[in-house]
Amino acid sequence: MPCPAPPSVVPLLLLLAAALGAHAIKLGPKPTGPPGVIVRYRSAAAAAAANGAGAVGTAASGGPAPVPGTTDGQPILPRLNIWRLTVDDGTPAAVKAAEIARRDDVLYAEVDVYVSIAVEHQQPSSGEPAGARTRRRLAATRPAPKAAVMRRAAATLPRPRPPSLMRRRATALRKPPPPKPPSAIAPNDDMYRNQWALPRIKAPNAWTKLTGNTQVLQCIVDTGVMWDHPDLAANLMRMPPEFRAANYDDNGHGTHVAGIMGAVGNNVHGISGVAWKAKLLACKALDAGGWGLISKVVECIDFCRSKGARVINTSFVLTEFNLALRDAIGNGTAAGVFFAGAAGNTDTSNDVENNFPGGYKFPGNVAVANTNSQNVLGEMSNWGRTTVQVAAPGTSILSTYIYPNETTGQYYEYLTGTSMAAPYVSGAAAMAIAASGGRVTNAEVAAALIATSAPLPGLRGKVVSNGIIDLDNLVKWAIARGKQLAAKRTALATPAAG
Repeated sequence: MPCPAPPSVVPLLLLLAAALGAHAIKLGPKPTGPPGVIVRYRSAAAAAAANGAGAVGTAASGGPAPVPGTTDGQPILPRLNIWRLTVDDGTPAAVKAAEIARRDDVLYAEVDVYVSIAVEHQQPSSGEPAGARTRRRLAATRPAPKAAVMRRAAATLPRPRPPSLMRRRATALRKPPPPKPPSAIAPNDDMYRNQWALPRIKAPNAWTKLTGNTQVLQCIVDTGVMWDHPDLAANLMRMPPEFRAANYDDNGHGTHVAGIMGAVGNNVHGISGVAWKAKLLACKALDAGGWGLISKVVECIDFCRSKGARVINTSFVLTEFNLALRDAIGNGTAAGVFFAGAAGNTDTSNDVENNFPGGYKFPGNVAVANTNSQNVLGEMSNWGRTTVQVAAPGTSILSTYIYPNETTGQYYEYLTGTSMAAPYVSGAAAMAIAASGGRVTNAEVAAALIATSAPLPGLRGKVVSNGIIDLDNLVKWAIARGKQLAAKRTALATPAAG
């Protein structure tokens, strides 16, 4: 579990966003902390023996020898006997990892490396999405028809004949048809008009069937969250003050991701998330500069799993294969968790050089590319015909933020990147699980996201789905699948006649 801050820190952190003013998200310098090694032991007994009573250097009687030159042994995924050790004898971490890996009681040892947020850049603080000003200028230059021309055109049209008396009476006596259910609904949030992505994935159509659910827990492993943001607070899981302080967002990235997934919808103010009503939990694994150690990421993923998360969003990237992160994702998917990860923002093919954690091949784990309002890949989005499963909007995305916008003064901002695309998929997955009554599996949701995507010519051959996620199609599938599974369960529970 993330290290809690002392309760006295809470009031200071709650004032952090208001005190610092406007701020652009950018990747800070890579931290240079004490080198660490992640070790997976063959058994819990071996881990305990090698690390003594939580401090390396005190071997249990008759157990394996302690790891020389290391201190501060801490379990980060106890279920799999994965620990993090700090190297303190001046040996390079890679050399120490190779030394530890040769032990008989160790499955593997590797350097505790850093991951980073997958955001490209902050959009100009214009208070409107990219392209809006251009469209407005073009509209202003179009010549309006002259009144005289309009009057002459109207004069040439045949005048409609008044209906007969009997026809008027028949019309009056006829019962009006029952109103058709709306094919789409929109929330009343005052910034919704700037959320181009939600109509693009057909969220308004899906909302006629379901607007959200507070039973499906969605977890954000990121830079934390602004727990007291007025558009998020009602949808955030209740946690102790010390937890909120330790997991408060000092970067902005995690708060932006959280808003895409589940900002409170239809509350007049601000924006709407994919789900109007949601149950969100944030675990801080990345720092104010957008960097985070694998050991913290693994710890957060296991914490979210232990809290019952059905969906975990991973809007960060690692460009090298990592065993501990693989095991954390694998352990989560085996427990039924769905993961959506950022594909990356280097304008390259993940088929050639993959990114992680989205690149790990587990049922229920998908990588997400970024699309723009023109229905093509975002400028710097990675792709992969076989390695990137789906695509979602990720360019000029308006969402919740920890600093006030330079133009509007409100705590919302536009950001771009596969970091913004992944939470649309996470939110969609949570909606599908809710629509099925909680019955569909993570692997089924991953497959359905691909199968129900709307094909787009600009994405053919770029992602497995060849298109963009379609929330309406996905929710329809989930409702039907949920009914099918419920009927099957009922049939199995009903004793056969005779």
